[in-house]
Parts: sequence; structure tokens; C-alpha cells
Amino acid sequence: MKGPTRILVLAGVLASIALGVALAATAVPVTLGPKSTLQVFGSSTMHAWELTSVASKVTVHRADAATGNDWIALVKAGQVSSVDVVVPVATLHSEKSGIDKNMLKTMNAKEHPDVTVHLEKFVPAGAVGDTLKLTAEGTITIAGSTKPVVLNGHMVPGSGGVWLSGDYNLKMSTFGIKPPTMMMGAIKVGDPVTIKYQLLLMNRDVASITSPTSGN
Repeated sequence: MKGPTRILVLAGVLASIALGVALAATAVPVTLGPKSTLQVFGSSTMHAWELTSVASKVTVHRADAATGNDWIALVKAGQVSSVDVVVPVATLHSEKSGIDKNMLKTMNAKEHPDVTVHLEKFVPAGAVGDTLKLTAEGTITIAGSTKPVVLNGHMVPGSGGVWLSGDYNLKMSTFGIKPPTMMMGAIKVGDPVTIKYQLLLMNRDVASITSPTSGN
């Protein structure tokens, strides 16, 4: 390879590397505002039950070329490459300590302390007023088992940020979890559960008392 050709090839490689860096995504930790919750609803042969966590952790991976934290605008422009949500299992609580104890045991929280969601494909599904309907695809990991997930949610502007809300139905057995029983099998927990999330993605460190009122 002659000198000029070698220089051109090297320049091309360097340009490709530079382009790759320019298109890389930046991880942006997101502060969750007040009233942000993730809830799990289920049933049993005795009564319905629910668990709530207010300690979810969210990281948004935004294209380096993107500016600002207007998440609705960035999603519409295709500038959000992925979103990671981590929910520590130990932060899920109910009104009854017995349910909490059984949940920790059933989900093997010591070995698998977190429920994680990784989303990497976002498709705006239309807007109604200031509400953006959104479909997101990725994976969800529960009790060490990872499965594909498709979430249908809404993004609504709120004071200091954007509300992201929606729900997802799943079966515990899909993730290798055996629904627990209590009182020597007299009480059986149902396999299906519903996860509902209502998260305020903050643009800045401010408080908000506004909850989403549309798109639900």
C-alpha cells in the first residue's frame, strides 16, 4: 500500500471512529419526582393484594447530538436510544408484613435483589392533546430470568418534568416463579399479576405536586 493510499485509509478509519463517537449515547441519570410509584397488583383465594415501591432508579441514554431534557420531544425525534429501570425488590411493600416476607422469599431477593427493565426501541403511537402515546420494546428481568417485553404507555408533561405511566400484565410462572401458598396450602396466590408504573422524570431538581390527569 503506497503512502498516499495509506494516508487516505487511515483518514477514513479515523473519520469512522469520530462518527461513531459522535453518534454514541450519553447516560443521563433521571431524578424521579414526588408521587412516582411502581405497583404490583395480584390476587389470591382469600383477597387481592398489592405491593408498592417508591425507589425505582431510571437512566436514560440520550444521543450525544441531542440537547435538553424534554423527553417527549427527544422520543419524537428518535434521540432516546435506551432506558434502564431498576426496582430493588426489597423496596416493594404492602400493608401486611406477611405478604412482604413471602414476596421476598418467592422472588429469591437475596440472590436476585433487583427487577430490571431495559428498553431500546421507542415508537410514538400518536398524540392526544399534550399526551404522547408510546410503545417501547426491550427486556424485563425478574428473579434472574430475562424475557422480551412490549410496554404501551403515555408521556404527559408535568411540573418540572414528564410523567411516564402505563401497565403491564405477566405471569409469575413465566419467570420461573412458583406462586406462593400460605396456611398449608389453604390460601393460594394467583399466577397473573399487573405492574403499574407512574414515574415523574424530572428535568431539574424541583418538586412537583401535579399528577397526570390525561392519557390514563
